[in-house]
Amino acid sequence: MVLSAGSAGAARGYVGKRLVLGVRPQAIKMLPVGGAAEESRPGPVVEMRVSVVEPLGDQTDVVCATATNGHVVARVESGDAELKPGAVRRARLDPARLHLFEPGEFGKAV
Repeated sequence: MVLSAGSAGAARGYVGKRLVLGVRPQAIKMLPVGGAAEESRPGPVVEMRVSVVEPLGDQTDVVCATATNGHVVARVESGDAELKPGAVRRARLDPARLHLFEPGEFGKAV
């Protein structure tokens, strides 16, 4: 995974070790179906299966599962008709808004 300069510098002492990735819902951008142009932007792209769509006015919380995490919440602008339970979508993580932690119940921020 490519990290921002700040995160990469902080993680230098953890090369070869496991870290926990923290992502706030606003740092996840659901890519449009067939959105190849969006994929050229920086940031890792992950595949997610939508389980719950919760409209909140002008924004929508989308609860998803990835191959490694069963509960990821993305907060997106409302109006994406393709966001339905069971749909598989790709999402881009904003590399400037990713947080790294040491593993464990009280993992220290890296």
